[in-house]
Amino acid sequence: MHDPSMMDVKLKFPSFHFPAMRKDARAFLGIYLLLTCLFAGGTLTFNAFQKNNLTNEKLNELNSVVGLKSIQLGNWLEDIRNDARAIGENPFVSAAAKEWISGGHPDNSERQKLEKWLSDLRKNYEYHEIILLTPELVPLLSSKTVSSAPLQAEELALAEKTLNTSEILVSDIFPCHGNIACMSLAAPLTLQDNTGKTETTGILLAKINPDSFLFPLTQTWPSPSESAETLIVRKEGRQVTYLNDLRFRPGKLLADRMAEDKLTLPSALIFNRNHDFFESVDYRGVPVLAVMREIPGMPWIMISKIDIEEFLAPQRHLALISTLMALGLILASGYAIWIWWLRQRTRFEALEIRKELENEKLRNKYEILSRNANDIILVSAGNGRILDANERAIEAYGYRSDVLLSMPIQALVEDKQKPSFQRYFSNVRKAGFLVFESLNKTADGTTFPVEINARTIVMDGETVFLSVIRNIAERKQALEALKSYAAEIATQNRKMDAIFASTPEHVWLFDRNLCCIFASKAALTIISATQTDVMGRTLRMINYPTDALLRLEADLAKALGNGETIKGRTPLTTPSGLRHFEYIIFPVHGEGGSITGAGATLHDITERKQAEERIQYLAHYDILTGLPNRVMLDDYISAAIASAQQQDMQTAVLLLDLDRFKTINDSLGHVLGDTLLQAVAERIKKIVHSKDIVGRMGGDEFIILSPGLRDADEAARLGQKIIESMADPFVLGDNRITTSPSIGISIYPFDGIDSETLIRNADTAMYQAKASGRNNFQFFAQQMTARAQELMSLDIGLRKAFENNEFLLHYQPQVRSSDGAIIGAEALVRWLSPEKGMIPPGKFIPVTEETGLIIPLGEWILRTAFETAAKWHKMDIPPVTMAINLSAIQFRSPSLLETIERLLKETGVPPELIELELTEGIIMSDAKEAIEKLQHFKDLGLKLSIDDFGTGYSSLSYLRRFPIDKLKIDQSFVRDLLTDPGDAAITNSIIALARELGLHAIAEGVETKEQFEYLRDHNCEEIQGYYFSRPIPEDEFTEKLKNQ
Repeated sequence: MHDPSMMDVKLKFPSFHFPAMRKDARAFLGIYLLLTCLFAGGTLTFNAFQKNNLTNEKLNELNSVVGLKSIQLGNWLEDIRNDARAIGENPFVSAAAKEWISGGHPDNSERQKLEKWLSDLRKNYEYHEIILLTPELVPLLSSKTVSSAPLQAEELALAEKTLNTSEILVSDIFPCHGNIACMSLAAPLTLQDNTGKTETTGILLAKINPDSFLFPLTQTWPSPSESAETLIVRKEGRQVTYLNDLRFRPGKLLADRMAEDKLTLPSALIFNRNHDFFESVDYRGVPVLAVMREIPGMPWIMISKIDIEEFLAPQRHLALISTLMALGLILASGYAIWIWWLRQRTRFEALEIRKELENEKLRNKYEILSRNANDIILVSAGNGRILDANERAIEAYGYRSDVLLSMPIQALVEDKQKPSFQRYFSNVRKAGFLVFESLNKTADGTTFPVEINARTIVMDGETVFLSVIRNIAERKQALEALKSYAAEIATQNRKMDAIFASTPEHVWLFDRNLCCIFASKAALTIISATQTDVMGRTLRMINYPTDALLRLEADLAKALGNGETIKGRTPLTTPSGLRHFEYIIFPVHGEGGSITGAGATLHDITERKQAEERIQYLAHYDILTGLPNRVMLDDYISAAIASAQQQDMQTAVLLLDLDRFKTINDSLGHVLGDTLLQAVAERIKKIVHSKDIVGRMGGDEFIILSPGLRDADEAARLGQKIIESMADPFVLGDNRITTSPSIGISIYPFDGIDSETLIRNADTAMYQAKASGRNNFQFFAQQMTARAQELMSLDIGLRKAFENNEFLLHYQPQVRSSDGAIIGAEALVRWLSPEKGMIPPGKFIPVTEETGLIIPLGEWILRTAFETAAKWHKMDIPPVTMAINLSAIQFRSPSLLETIERLLKETGVPPELIELELTEGIIMSDAKEAIEKLQHFKDLGLKLSIDDFGTGYSSLSYLRRFPIDKLKIDQSFVRDLLTDPGDAAITNSIIALARELGLHAIAEGVETKEQFEYLRDHNCEEIQGYYFSRPIPEDEFTEKLKNQ
């Protein structure tokens, strides 16, 4: 039995300790002080920031005001001097003054003239009075009828200085006529004799009233203000004098002076200033913010100031509000912290009481549990002696209670386990807790396995060991049984692995979370993975999450959800490349028929898929050349016809047959013949457009499908390109083989509206080509063949024309409507063919644009026109502008700007004599790019005009942005100008638009006098047309220029 004496043993559980309330109070006080500093500092910073912002804004305003007023004052002084200079250089006044002063006496009419002139000057220039003085400074004549008061000393000094220096002088402000502010202007009257010598015949003295401009200038302010003021001050030795009336001390004009040592005004800082702005107190003793500026040419300083109280009043109001808000926040936060601290203290006290009660409960529970627990509970001392044991310990070990309590705990351990047990308990002493297994023995020597949960606890101030010991004999037996079962399962798994390893099918098993729990060898091999790599992972984690994988996961989810078996095909990306699979997905059932997972078997059908695709390819493509065959071509032609119908375009079918191929094939062998067919296919593919399709009909016949054509000319050019490409021999090994094509062309919709008809008619046209001598092409419609031949002839002729210098320029005059003078010329290209004579540009220019010859032809035109303009510039005639048309292809050429810069340098023609003409369509096709390129031309100094204006569409918003100089009214409007009100209205609108935009307007195609007069009367500035001259050669034009 349990020893009653052991009931006195008390276990002491650790109690919870909270921070002392006094320490908490210090922490709360620290937080409150921190918040107070933050609120106060933030408020002060905010107020300082606002004050600084307002001060800077007001400084900017004062700076603007004083700057503007000083500029206005300077301009006024400069205007006065300029007026005086004009008056003093008037020969009439100087001569009259000289005659009068030298002893002559002008008659009344001359005197009246002078008096009227002086009176008019006074009124026009708003002077108070103008006095004519002799060189001896004697007043001779006044603008006032009543004699004026005697001259002031300042005025006499100013006149004397002017007489000595012959300069125009403006006096400072001085008091006159009862302390009235006055200013004077003195200008010498000069007269130049025949020898060029200048003499001063008299002095004009003008009295200026500062009230007319100067003082009103200081009395205005751009915005309402109760204290803003502008001052004009003057330094007089060590004193400052105010020159204008003070706003808050009126009637003190020229009276207020202060010595430097007594100054508290902003003016005082003009003696020792480091900046043009400052804070000080003004003449009222009020703090102000001021900015000052010196007036050039005068001993004046202008000061603009405003009371600091006025512009900082809003900030002070805001500062008061923010300070009150900060104070409120400080008080509120202090109150909140105080309430929170009181609640924390109450909660801490409640926790202390609750923990004490819980500890008491734990002691009671321990007493109950330790006596009635199923586990063995032992309490042992540091030396191992058992201090206490529960009833279960006495029963398990078979000792009496008094015997057990006198034993060391090591005596309960099997002998072989004692060393390890001793180590475990040493670790418990260090770590305070440990769980380990051991082997215990009973009083009769029977052993049993145990799990010991040992920890250190404090009892009556002494550290002891509390051991909870559980008999684990049954657990050990269960583990042994489980190991035996696992070994049996492993044997079965090895058998299943052997079965799955031998099957070619890819087998996957997944749990209900779609995580892999098994994969066959074939499945792992195809993705280069191991069983460990895939276990516990989803499909998308194992492979790339393609759409196909997501579809497989969806099918697996269906199998899990409703038990459905699903079959399908899918491509999957594997490390070895793209593979194709047939799959079956099925549910996996557990005991009782419930679905525990899903499985999938995948069969690799990649080789079968490739074979099917190969069969499909052979059905639509030629095996020798890889080109589409007749079946595929039918589909392509049908699709091209449908597209042409929707877009209102044409489609061409070109059927090509190799001339003498049978002879080559029979003489050199079929292998070489096949190689030749392959080489022909590659050559054709390289020269056709990317939209064109090349196919093989069989034998030596090829088809070229060219969709989306504007006209049959494009098909003709393609046929010619193919013929030219075949001219080079085919080098096949040691053989050089020459062959030529015969090509037949049919055009949708003219020669057929279906694939079969177009191919049949192209075949007919091909035989026509063979009958015409081979190595050519023929259209099914003969008139198209004739047109194509004409174009080919023009193309060949143009290339020869470059070599033989058959091009020339004619020039059509552009005249000024007001007087008929020639002011410009338009350069127009002509082709003088030895066989066909003069060919108009409308016939050959489109061919040059299609063949690319327009670029070299355009450069030749630019060079020739520049050279001609340079010649005319060197002649002794008025400037003549050379107008040159640019085509769209030229304008889009990246080298155009570089070409023009080079030609300007080489020919030396001034760029302002060159005018480039472009149509509306060219510049509106890409307006933003056109603006950039046109600006480059303007930067070179060239003139720009829009040709045929009104025939296209120009956005007015863009037109304003184009850097152009001229609008050219198209001749289609000029032709019916007098009979068609619509054409007249358009013409007038273009003229008005040009005038509104600051451009010139020129009308072309003017052929009658009536047209010319109408355009001239409606302000069209320039005219061009047969009414004045047809386009003529350079020498004739030069003669016209010489004779005009």
